[in-house]
Amino acid sequence: MDERRQFTQGRWDLPRHSSHVAQLFSLGAMRRSVRNLTLVAVLLFCGVILPACRTATPPPTSQFQQDSTGLFLSVTKSFGVVHTYYVGSDDQWSYFDCRGDSPRYRKVLTSSMTLRRTFPFRQDTPYRIELSDFGYAKASVHH
Repeated sequence: MDERRQFTQGRWDLPRHSSHVAQLFSLGAMRRSVRNLTLVAVLLFCGVILPACRTATPPPTSQFQQDSTGLFLSVTKSFGVVHTYYVGSDDQWSYFDCRGDSPRYRKVLTSSMTLRRTFPFRQDTPYRIELSDFGYAKASVHH
């Protein structure tokens, strides 16, 4: 057989020893590889990234722990690691989700807070609380 490449029937005929290499890099194999890699990337995205982005639903109010001191400390001393969100109130308590701290779910008497906005438990979008929600004025910078 001639060792030169010949183009017949819409493809290149290669010498016998190079046909295995050609199969590795054939357009069809590359298409399958790209398709498989794309499928894996999409599955990883859907399986890992999307659940991490969703907001967890808080448990029933009976599972929140009364902890006004811990709530204050998680807001003021967390160094950006803990993010505390107001998730609603009932007639007596305000409920908070302290993401990145333990216990995660805390409750405080509503009368001890000066919240910017209140709403019934799990009836609106949670918002991140700040020091001013405890009745302290924001610190001003003097030059």
